[in-house]
Amino acid sequence: MPLLRYYFYLWYNKSMLIEANNTLDGFEKAKEYLQSLEPPLDTELEKESPLLIIFKNLDSDETVCRYNGKKFQPQINYQELIHEEGDFVRNSFGHYEELLNNEIKEIIVYLKENPFSKRAVIDAWTKEQRDLNKKAKCLVYLLFRQTNNGLDLHIHMRANDANNKALLNFHTFAAIHRYVASELGLKTGSYYHYADSYHILK
Repeated sequence: MPLLRYYFYLWYNKSMLIEANNTLDGFEKAKEYLQSLEPPLDTELEKESPLLIIFKNLDSDETVCRYNGKKFQPQINYQELIHEEGDFVRNSFGHYEELLNNEIKEIIVYLKENPFSKRAVIDAWTKEQRDLNKKAKCLVYLLFRQTNNGLDLHIHMRANDANNKALLNFHTFAAIHRYVASELGLKTGSYYHYADSYHILK
């Protein structure tokens, strides 16, 4: 089971597991945890840790943006929470619209035909992104899985900026999660957000 692997990885790396009922709660708990850590070896970072955040009951989270398969519609003023607004927020949502819209359409068709598949993966990583002279996606993959919870979503990020982008990521993927579950006629299950480097930049 993917969750068991996550638990073992977190225990082995002495990192943290956070459970939250809404995105803002998870966002704040993750920042508090990072602040308790010693500085990492990476000199570009102030704090860093592998981190798994498990979100439940996200259908009741009114801060999550809306998604219709094409566009994300923010439901809150991000300036008040992450001190970012305007182009920063639009560019973040636009990035995932361009990257994932077509893939999401395909995964919905796939899951309608194969509802219990363990292969409903959207892979965002390519080996070309190892080139340090070029920008690389933070997202590695999304995995959708029907369980007793309904439709669960697993997100794997290679890196997450705890100060601002993480909350936008939570909202982006939670909105996709709700949309795909709705299209499949399933309830929104648990959302597992794993980051190899959940960090605060200097």
